[in-house]
Amino acid sequence: MAKDTLIEEIHHDRKDVKHTFKDIRDALEKAATQEDLTELYKQTVYMILMTHSSPVNEKDREMKRRRETTEREFARTVRAINRQAKKIGVEADYSDDWENIATNGYETEGENLEAQRSVGIVRE
Repeated sequence: MAKDTLIEEIHHDRKDVKHTFKDIRDALEKAATQEDLTELYKQTVYMILMTHSSPVNEKDREMKRRRETTEREFARTVRAINRQAKKIGVEADYSDDWENIATNGYETEGENLEAQRSVGIVRE
């Protein structure tokens, strides 16, 4: 399996997000090694990070819907990756706990400014 990425387009709506996750799941059929699965998992993580990378205006319903869709599709895709891992006989330990992947221990959307200041993320 080539190391090319399936994530090429900008995701303007939920259909784009669903389409990209479907492409990743379709590529699972060709995944024959742990490295192939890890590459697909990284693309899945990228999708969740992209939709959660910036604060959301309370009135931005489309972004909220896009995030919800991404969260559901992320979990669905990770389960498929783990099934494929079992099928090809490699360890199936990919996590669908997206909240800890995205925050690395910090709270999302700037709620933990004190921790951000201590590591130099926030300028004063």
